[in-house]
Amino acid sequence: MKKRDFDEFYTKIVKPIAESFVNKYSEFCFKDEPAILYEEYINQKIFIRSMYHKMDGDANEKKDNLDRHKVCACMTSSIINSRLIYYSNIESNEELSRTNISRINEQLAFLSCWELLKAFVEARNKPYFDALADEHSNNFELPNTFHNDSFVDTVVRSLYYARTLNGISIPLLSNIYYLLEKYCEKGIDYKFN
Repeated sequence: MKKRDFDEFYTKIVKPIAESFVNKYSEFCFKDEPAILYEEYINQKIFIRSMYHKMDGDANEKKDNLDRHKVCACMTSSIINSRLIYYSNIESNEELSRTNISRINEQLAFLSCWELLKAFVEARNKPYFDALADEHSNNFELPNTFHNDSFVDTVVRSLYYARTLNGISIPLLSNIYYLLEKYCEKGIDYKFN
């Protein structure tokens, strides 16, 4: 993701989602510091590139761009690590549990990167989606789940536990985003073909 694309992503997706959390719960504060997030993203991108170069055994090959799933995975990890949302007063809101408060950055990360993935897919499939007009945005539905409150809640909990126990796996996240894209494509093909 180039800097100008990052700036647009941050302004149109990350910041509005973060501000909606802050508006809903006054205990939260939002660190509006895109430079910190972008720096963390660059670190994650460098890490994933070096890891894949070591796995492929071709350290001389120069690949500038990551695929969209790896970009989403790196950005998810970056948002979580940057801790853009923090809380100032846990005790003032009985509606929020301590666990939900501690997972707010994981929720911001997944919701933001889910929107990013949808934007990537829509841009790639522009002619197909143009033919469907505005109906397509409703077809990017996350899978149903039978545990926790929703699929988002399940992923957010998993991200939280991964971060607290042993760290976020970018390759695993990348595969999750890939599978979510395939899940949505199957749903769209089923509905419109």
